[in-house]
Amino acid sequence: MKPDWPKEGHVPTRTCIGCKRKGEPKSFFRLSNHPEQGVILVEAAAAPGRSAYLCKNEKCVTDGLSKSRLARALKTAVPEDRLDALKKELICKLQ
Repeated sequence: MKPDWPKEGHVPTRTCIGCKRKGEPKSFFRLSNHPEQGVILVEAAAAPGRSAYLCKNEKCVTDGLSKSRLARALKTAVPEDRLDALKKELICKLQ
């Protein structure tokens, strides 16, 4: 029996941890809790570990990384210095 998933033409939706907007995965930055490298920005479509998504705008990056939202979404503690480094990296990518 052929599985029903994924349905042809199905587009997955993801939710921004900054503003709760829903959309296609390619419209977001993807942050992943990599088992060996910790929290990283993921450019590829697939990566190991739990992921969180942020809209590609400065307000969502600031809101999502300045509060405990990223730690809650990834279900792990994120060091303050790593949050600062991610924030700088994402803001550079916006410009």
